[in-house]
Amino acid sequence: MKKYLKLLIPLSLIALIYLVFHIVGIGCPIKFITGVSCPGCGMSRACLWLLAGDIGNAFYFHPLFWAVPLFPVLYILRETGKMPKKVYEISIIIICILFLMVWIVRMFSGSDVVVFAPDQSAFARAIRITKELMG
Repeated sequence: MKKYLKLLIPLSLIALIYLVFHIVGIGCPIKFITGVSCPGCGMSRACLWLLAGDIGNAFYFHPLFWAVPLFPVLYILRETGKMPKKVYEISIIIICILFLMVWIVRMFSGSDVVVFAPDQSAFARAIRITKELMG
């Protein structure tokens, strides 16, 4: 049981951070900081559409929304000894590769779900503000 608590605490902290970001209107911290959507971009919206019963929109916002629950299931199976370590590792690698492939396709297909706008990032805004203040 302590193994699960060790996992639950960091996951809870991550969820809390994302909640705070959502409340202040940031959304994805990676996109906020860099101006570039992350491989999971659209996942929250996909899950909300799934909860609303609209699988079509869930797939539109992120076609791998169904893969997220696999991570804790795979972890639990591995920790309980019901899945060999090698199968666990290969499964995680495959899911990560799928996320990267979907991200690349969406980035270059002109999808309106993902963005590439580094000039709109917090970093770029901070540089512009600094330049204005200094000059």
